[in-house]
Amino acid sequence: MKNRDLTYAALMTALMCVVAPLSLPLPGGVPISLATLVVMLTGLLLKWQSALLCQIAYLLIGAAGLPVFAGFRGGLQVLVGVTGGFLWMYPVLALTAALAVRSGGKLWPVRLTGCLLVGHVLLYGCGVLWFSAYTHTGVWSALSVTVVPFLLTDGLKILAVLLLYLPCQRLKTVLKG
Repeated sequence: MKNRDLTYAALMTALMCVVAPLSLPLPGGVPISLATLVVMLTGLLLKWQSALLCQIAYLLIGAAGLPVFAGFRGGLQVLVGVTGGFLWMYPVLALTAALAVRSGGKLWPVRLTGCLLVGHVLLYGCGVLWFSAYTHTGVWSALSVTVVPFLLTDGLKILAVLLLYLPCQRLKTVLKG
């Protein structure tokens, strides 16, 4: 991995650490934040290896105790807590975005939308199962707390990523310069 790639990964990790703690708490313990927007942007801007590294670094920084998770929380207890299943899937979501933009082509909106939806299904699936096991509630109850309140905001985040795709590609070209 080149120094430039590491630098960009570090910058996106820093952005993640600044944006993710800003959140809106909801009943049930799963807050609304812009974290997943930044996760998807790492996939747009970085190579897949760098995007993966960025999200793993973010999780390690939070695990070390720095308050970079939603609500300015940090520590291993957050990674094994009620939102742990979602956090562990951030690298997968970044990877789906990175792999979607890798091939480009005329079908980029369809491919990118599909990959981001698959990434969110995986994120939701792991998060719901984790939440259900952690809180000892049924899967349907967990869905009503961890997915339904987020469908609109996550849909808007995916739309934002689609709108940012072309400017991000131009930015990537400039950064390679």
